[in-house]
Amino acid sequence: MVVDTLRTCVLSSSELARSIALDEHPELHRVASAVRELQRQGFQVILVSGSDLDGVRACIGEDAAIDRRRVFHVDAKSDHDVGLLRVAEEYECHYVTNVDCISVAKAQALSDQQRTWIQSVGRSLQMRYSFGPEGRFAVWLPMAIPEVRVLRTERGQRTEYLLCVHCADASDGLFRSAAGLLIELACGDGDRPMACEKDPTLKAALKACGGIWASEPWQLLCLGSGSAAGLRAVGVGSNLQKRGRAAQLALAATVALHCQGPELAANPEQKAWSALLLEARSQAERLLASNGQASIARERTAEATG
Repeated sequence: MVVDTLRTCVLSSSELARSIALDEHPELHRVASAVRELQRQGFQVILVSGSDLDGVRACIGEDAAIDRRRVFHVDAKSDHDVGLLRVAEEYECHYVTNVDCISVAKAQALSDQQRTWIQSVGRSLQMRYSFGPEGRFAVWLPMAIPEVRVLRTERGQRTEYLLCVHCADASDGLFRSAAGLLIELACGDGDRPMACEKDPTLKAALKACGGIWASEPWQLLCLGSGSAAGLRAVGVGSNLQKRGRAAQLALAATVALHCQGPELAANPEQKAWSALLLEARSQAERLLASNGQASIARERTAEATG
């Protein structure tokens, strides 16, 4: 296999097949859609497959729009997420996944060299994706997005999933526009966020995350009225401006994911915003899968529910 590392990307056929799409296309056709789009953008593709390897080969072979000379197949044999990361590290190339690769690297059987690569260089080579109407595959080239974490906490007797955003630089484009995004998405019909920095359950959850989530101050914002009443989100930052803008961005993203629908995450005109939404949705879906059905911060206040 001859690999141009700058124009090569790895993807898992299993992840694409199980991903949430807005179409009714057969699962393997999503794989073909991804390969077509990546080749259109100039990439050669390494497909990591397992038990579906024969089906993937057949599907790719039947698609006249795919250049089979620029598609390579690797048998993952077991965990596809780990297989994808191993191949990406081996060739030091881009990889397409919505998985939290840092968590996978910490939890799974990878060598120290592979783990170090993923946590350093590899982070900048990850490309995220979504499927739009009629199975159209959209991919975002690597870009810097804020640190994001979705936390599972208890709010009274209810389970709550809170989106947390960390701000390292308040002058970054997304953070500069955070207030405007929140006004556009939530405050147009009278919603006004309320700040709170006393929540023992949230404080414990952030402390358990370690790192910046435990060491830096945080601000909790909640919408107390309007159509999005009850939604909450968290901003983390070393000073008031940073955590304030982070909280506004987190709350705007929460409203977008709940009230605007998943199609916002496929908007190619706002790539950094879309990448942030994709990361938040990806983390939430993994938590929902492991903890049962719930929604990110979708808890209405007593005032709103009467």
